[in-house]
Amino acid sequence: MDLSKLNSVEACDNGAVYEVVHPTTGEPIGAKITLAGVDSQVYRKAQRALSNKRLKSTFNKGIVSKTPTMEEFEFETIDILAKCTLSWENVIWEGKELSCNYENAKMLYTNLIWLRDQVDAFINDRANFL
Repeated sequence: MDLSKLNSVEACDNGAVYEVVHPTTGEPIGAKITLAGVDSQVYRKAQRALSNKRLKSTFNKGIVSKTPTMEEFEFETIDILAKCTLSWENVIWEGKELSCNYENAKMLYTNLIWLRDQVDAFINDRANFL
């Protein structure tokens, strides 16, 4: 097999459409989110930046100076997911269609843990992009 046909970086950079499903019924709810995958440039750049920030704030001359909190890890996940959100359609919040941008994506993933979990699982499944 020609391995170049399995270029996950290119496929993940292009993004894939995730159809949001109801958290309890699993039925599609009409909203669709185009997401960059785990191998995308945007994901990897965000992951590296957060890891470098964590390393700088945690280690001081080889000595652990600060232990990261679970809240920090949660924020980092939300940040990466928001950066990987390329576009969406039919995303309604409080009766109004929500424009797709980083701040609105962060708000959604902060307030709707079930949506965050769905998006995170989709982004991390290479089969969705190859």
